[in-house]
Amino acid sequence: MGRLVREALPVLHDYARKGGKRSRKDQVKRALRFASFAEGLGARAWEQVGKRHVVRFYRHLEAQDLSPSTIYRYELAIRVLWQQLGLKGKPPPFHGAPRKQ
Repeated sequence: MGRLVREALPVLHDYARKGGKRSRKDQVKRALRFASFAEGLGARAWEQVGKRHVVRFYRHLEAQDLSPSTIYRYELAIRVLWQQLGLKGKPPPFHGAPRKQ
């Protein structure tokens, strides 16, 4: 377990304690998968994680032939992680995801 995952765990644990348990648990798993991926790209602190990491993660998921709706669920988990960690701005959206109009 890398540093990003260790730093995200307590924050996401508090998040997962509230609301629908199954949904929150799935979101935490997705967010931790992103954290692990970002570490694999060389990020050592959350301040180093940015748009490049998120876009590469989306491409990685697309390469695994995941559906756009599944990748959109990962996008939502990344948004939650971003917000819970207090990172600046917002993560970039996945452009292949279905959008409500």
